Amino acid sequence: MTGIWSSPGAPGICNYALVYDVHGVLHSDGTYLLYATYANPPDPTHCASSIVFSGTVYGTGCDKATEHFSNNLNYQGNATMSHVCAIPSAESKPALLGWGYRLSSGPTPQTSATFQQNLLPYLTCNGSNVCSVVFGWGGRTIMESAPATPPGSDSCYYPNNFGIQPQTTVTGGYITLDPGVQYKDLIGSTEAVVLFYRGQLNSQNVRVPCGYQVHQRMSMLCSTGEQDGVWVPDQVLSFGIGTTNVSAIRGPSDKAERYWSPKVTSALINSLLLEQQDRSR
Repeated sequence: MTGIWSSPGAPGICNYALVYDVHGVLHSDGTYLLYATYANPPDPTHCASSIVFSGTVYGTGCDKATEHFSNNLNYQGNATMSHVCAIPSAESKPALLGWGYRLSSGPTPQTSATFQQNLLPYLTCNGSNVCSVVFGWGGRTIMESAPATPPGSDSCYYPNNFGIQPQTTVTGGYITLDPGVQYKDLIGSTEAVVLFYRGQLNSQNVRVPCGYQVHQRMSMLCSTGEQDGVWVPDQVLSFGIGTTNVSAIRGPSDKAERYWSPKVTSALINSLLLEQQDRSR
């Protein structure tokens, strides 16, 4: 970490407003150690030439901190700090990473599309390591939920004995961001559901072309007593099933589409039926 620290001065002690060069490190557990230096203070007897700050940033919103400071004149003390919970102002246009994309948790269905977004503002650096916006979201928790209205819709669904339910709302859940600004979102369905609605999974009820649309709200958690920050109040996620293709759209993303029409064998049917039974339990 590098930057500057502006001291307004202290009447009767150091009567000068000074700007110190600062460097140090912020660890992933929230602890930090900073060194502030001023090479030639105008009053070296009362104005410090070096100050050390050590502390811990904490809270769900990373918006609180405790700190200890000391300087070369043997002054020291403790402080507590807080600020308004910061949230993203927006996110970048979703980019398709692929169908059947392998996440850290394992592979995803071939009939599911993985999109990636950047939270804004975020850190951007050029080849000379000069950064323009210094804001990272690592360690913060984001939440997916469904807005109160309007409801989603599923034109594929019909009552069945396979445990397949209508898809009219987002899955929901929490993601703690790794150091960085990106997160991934999955839109689609399982291979079993796609073949089922095509009438190829021990069913003759052909529903394609069909699809679902759900509404998504994205927010970032703040500390207790503060309102969570919403940067996507309502956007539509769409998934379509055709006779030989599947498609997905995440809010303002371009339409992602792929051909997916495997040879349907009894072995594939049995495998997907067992998979669907496990998911329905």
